[in-house]
Amino acid sequence: MNKIKAIVIAALGLLTGVQASAHDNFNYLNITAGGGLHTMRHDPSLGDFKPCFGGAFNVNYIHFFGKHFGLGTGLGLGYDQSRSTLNGTDVYNEVDKYNDNQAYEYRVIYSDLKEVQRALVAELPLGFYGRHDLTEKMAILVGLGGKLTFPVMYKYEITDGSLETKGYYPSTNVLLENMPHHGFGVDDTPYSGTTDPKIGFAVYADLGFNHWFNEKLALYWGLYCTYGITDLAKSHDAPLYDVNQNYSGVHGSNQIDKATLLDAGVKIGVTLAFGKKPEPEITDTVFVKDTVSLTDNLILETPDTLAADSSWVDVASMIEKLPNWDKFNYKNRNALEEATKAFSALSDSAKNEIPENLRDKLLGLNVKVAQSTIPNLESSLKIKHSYGFAFSSSDGHFTNEQLDYMHFVADCLKMNPQAKISVIGYTCNIGSEDQNEVFGYDRAIHVRNYLVRFGAFEDQIIMDTKTFHDPIAPNDCEKNRSKNRRTEIKLIKK
Repeated sequence: MNKIKAIVIAALGLLTGVQASAHDNFNYLNITAGGGLHTMRHDPSLGDFKPCFGGAFNVNYIHFFGKHFGLGTGLGLGYDQSRSTLNGTDVYNEVDKYNDNQAYEYRVIYSDLKEVQRALVAELPLGFYGRHDLTEKMAILVGLGGKLTFPVMYKYEITDGSLETKGYYPSTNVLLENMPHHGFGVDDTPYSGTTDPKIGFAVYADLGFNHWFNEKLALYWGLYCTYGITDLAKSHDAPLYDVNQNYSGVHGSNQIDKATLLDAGVKIGVTLAFGKKPEPEITDTVFVKDTVSLTDNLILETPDTLAADSSWVDVASMIEKLPNWDKFNYKNRNALEEATKAFSALSDSAKNEIPENLRDKLLGLNVKVAQSTIPNLESSLKIKHSYGFAFSSSDGHFTNEQLDYMHFVADCLKMNPQAKISVIGYTCNIGSEDQNEVFGYDRAIHVRNYLVRFGAFEDQIIMDTKTFHDPIAPNDCEKNRSKNRRTEIKLIKK
């Protein structure tokens, strides 16, 4: 009992230590029950063993140091069974003290002797855990580590079969049998008893899923496996059945070298979350609403000159590679700038070498670029109510078209440093307001980071979230909820 108390105290100590370092970090309390293969592997010298089924109950506490990784411990209780079937003869050299200390062979013959072993095993795990959000409601949880094991109950029982003892005296070539008063004969007693246990070590692996009903409670289900490394029994020195008719049980005898745990099964339970939960890393849809209007007079200035060593052939080659080269628009603006720079840098004689129709178009294009205005965002987004694009909130993969749009907004801000915009993140109605506030800010931050990367000034962008308030569609189905998971950009100062 002292060892059991030591295990419980150690578990509580680990839990207390982890909790003391938790504070604002994210933590799981995982309570599960499961069942499957729960057996004690052993290899009897005169027979074989059959694995059996059992179950387990576990309470684990996991402290996450970041979004994905944590350390867990807890306390578990497993019920394991195994069966042994023995057929054959054990021979022991003994001395007959009642017959001039003659040496003889004590023979024990097992005839389909069946023994069942049962153990109730306390477990103290310590392992590393990883989590990853698959959707807003579903997350995967993986654990890998080691555990101390101690059978708090370790019993055996003969359920069928019999054994018979005989004595062979080689000096006189005499075989004694069917002599119960001399200790030789058939014994079909259903022996039962306990095996002396010891603290052992096993490795384990868990793979499970959490389905979150809200930010604090989830349904957990998954798979588990435990593989014992050390022996459960304290000793294997004693014979299974000795000359004094003492039966030791297979696990406590010299019939085997060791008995180790082997558990594998399914489990189900609940997960309780504490602390600040990391935002889920799921694919969302961001919508940039067409309510952005910066200014009607954003002038694109053309630099004065380039190196005057370009020929008109170089300019013509550059222009021919441009789609719709004679039409100025935002998508080809940067390339057209380069073409007009090259054209402006040509000497008069080089310009005169250009065919007249091409030269006239270049002259007109040069004027367009020098005097053009960038179209305001409101008019450019009148295709539909919202300009939408999907991206992962963790890695943010944009298409080329989406990146072009982000460049466009950033260019407007760069050329109007006095302008300010508001980037507002919205969510659907799944989860609590605190949880959705994290989601909303994450979406706004992600768009802000791209705008700054493309040249906008950080102090021009104000971030906010309205969570699931002000939806653009009813939150009555996933299609509509995906519309509400969006980001809006609004002009707040010209």
